[in-house]
Amino acid sequence: MTAGERRRLVEHILEVSRGMAPLMRRWRTHDWIDLELSMPQLKVLFLLHDGGKSMRQLSQPLGVTPQTVTGIVDRLVEMGLVTRGESQDDRRFVLTSLSAQGRQLVERLQVAGERATMRLLDQLTIEDLRTVDRALEAIYGAAQAMPLDKHITESGRSE
Repeated sequence: MTAGERRRLVEHILEVSRGMAPLMRRWRTHDWIDLELSMPQLKVLFLLHDGGKSMRQLSQPLGVTPQTVTGIVDRLVEMGLVTRGESQDDRRFVLTSLSAQGRQLVERLQVAGERATMRLLDQLTIEDLRTVDRALEAIYGAAQAMPLDKHITESGRSE
């Protein structure tokens, strides 16, 4: 495979993915439309789903200051979706975690996405399912092999 062919394939995959996104949203809009959360609040909830984090740990992937995250977290605490507590390692640090209600919300949204995916997969033949399975296994393997600190910049380059 030439570099040009590889680039064309990657571009086509991205184009198809972009086309899929609005279709998938149509199937699960009702699960998201009633949320009274801003996009930054939703992002914080999903970041916390992996476990408690400090304000600095939340601010870095969001590209905002810890002070900005503090305001977002304040509102989520008021809504009962997030709790604050001391870090077990260092009591000077405040650790933010999902409350039971916040965890239920994130899990409900994840299940909604899985339901939409199941509806789509139900339309495929067994041969197509095997192809999708192999492709996702390959993507999963590549993701596992990437260093944890590697991220993509706005220009599309990895750092």
